[in-house]
Amino acid sequence: MSPEYVESGEATTMADVYSFGVVLLEVVTGRMAVDFRHKDVLLVKSVREFDARKRPYQELVDWRLAGRYDDGELVRLIKLGIACTRSNPELRPSMRQIVSILDGNDQWFVEARQKKEKREEWRQRNASALSLTRRIQALGIQ
Repeated sequence: MSPEYVESGEATTMADVYSFGVVLLEVVTGRMAVDFRHKDVLLVKSVREFDARKRPYQELVDWRLAGRYDDGELVRLIKLGIACTRSNPELRPSMRQIVSILDGNDQWFVEARQKKEKREEWRQRNASALSLTRRIQALGIQ
């Protein structure tokens, strides 16, 4: 769930964009959005931290793909998943921009580089979701 939805309970187009980004990351990695079997329970958080360490995106790929994917498309999908799951809705692409990116137009990424979200800003905006996840985990609800 997007940080603004966790805070307000209001469904918006930008909350849908966030959810779409989560689905993209699930497809690429083969992981669930919330998985208590992993150290980093939240997929979005673990992908962001992975990206911050500048590791090769190929390391994120679902092993069941067995290397059968296009590297350029992989990078595009991961970057799009990360962009869609930015904590600030104003920094996420619109659905129109998402369609354009999926069609191969990467211009949005070039323009968005200047508006990159800081790690601390992401943590602050996602504090409620992270706290809620920890409480659920402590209760043993999985």
